[in-house]
Amino acid sequence: MPNPAEPPEVTSGEFWGGPGAGTFFASAAQMEALAGLIIGMLGGHSAVEAALSASWPAPTGMSAVAANVPHMLWLGTVATMLQTAGAQIAATGEQFEVAKMATATPAEVAYNQSEHVALNAANFLGFLTPYIMANRAEYSSYWVRGVSNKASYEAASAAGVQAIPPLPPPPPTAAPLTGGGGSSLTDTAASPESLLAGQGSPLQMIMSLLPM
Repeated sequence: MPNPAEPPEVTSGEFWGGPGAGTFFASAAQMEALAGLIIGMLGGHSAVEAALSASWPAPTGMSAVAANVPHMLWLGTVATMLQTAGAQIAATGEQFEVAKMATATPAEVAYNQSEHVALNAANFLGFLTPYIMANRAEYSSYWVRGVSNKASYEAASAAGVQAIPPLPPPPPTAAPLTGGGGSSLTDTAASPESLLAGQGSPLQMIMSLLPM
């Protein structure tokens, strides 16, 4: 949480002195591009599936196709998560820009302070007291806006970038051997045929995971 005691010199410098939201938008674009590449890979898997189904129409061929289903499901999940992460990063960057534009610039804060010094120096008869009070009211508004805008951005960051979950690990490419001489593929996991039973093609299963 931002410190309410932070003067506008601090909050203004933090918003206007850094690299801005460009890195957010660049990262979001990279996430979207990577998700697109993965979706393209799923299309390639579909072509391989069709070729296997045509050239290997036997139970072993079905097993070969089904053996790749966990990996395809993982790719679909990762693509969806990357698209969601890209949207969250972009939203955080947009919130940063909104908060930045609502915060006084360092030049505005510096001008206000120099004006305050000049008004006090020339106020030997007290005629400039109303102007000094207006100057301090403006400075106070800079203070409040800076702290509240920083709080808004930090809340958006917590709900956006900081809420992105880690990607799940890929499924194992082979089933580990068991101590009893059997294979864990048959002892602890569903058979390849059961993965396909009632589910349609692997590509149909994957596409059901992707946002439309």
